[in-house]
Amino acid sequence: MTAAVVVRPVETGADLERFIAFPYRLHRGDPLWVPPLRMDIRTMLSTSLNGIVSQQLVRRADNKGRVAAVEVMVNTTATANVIREGRPEQLTSIIQSGGLVGMQSLDTALRRLLDANLITGDEAYLKARHKADFEHLREEELPL
Repeated sequence: MTAAVVVRPVETGADLERFIAFPYRLHRGDPLWVPPLRMDIRTMLSTSLNGIVSQQLVRRADNKGRVAAVEVMVNTTATANVIREGRPEQLTSIIQSGGLVGMQSLDTALRRLLDANLITGDEAYLKARHKADFEHLREEELPL
């Protein structure tokens, strides 16, 4: 079996789209192939990111508005390595163990608000990522 490759200039928009898509078609189905651009973006992000702050507004226990449950991730060496290597599933454990550098998971923030009696167990359960950790704090049976 032989294969022929024809090299020709990119002259139209359709040619350009086919050229850009070629490596993706060539490596389709190969789970180990990572497009170079994605690798470059991860590298740039891992070196330029300072941190990420995310919030969920949670109904107050006294029903007088909402309070923010704030999740914080700081870009440490471990965080940068995980981002650069494309392993976002490990960020949760880095945030959980990064309290000394100011990191806080959403569930930790909810627990602190609950301990301060600012929110109810039901609200904490509804917003929690790991619901099993808040199951015993629910006050009533909630529809899922």
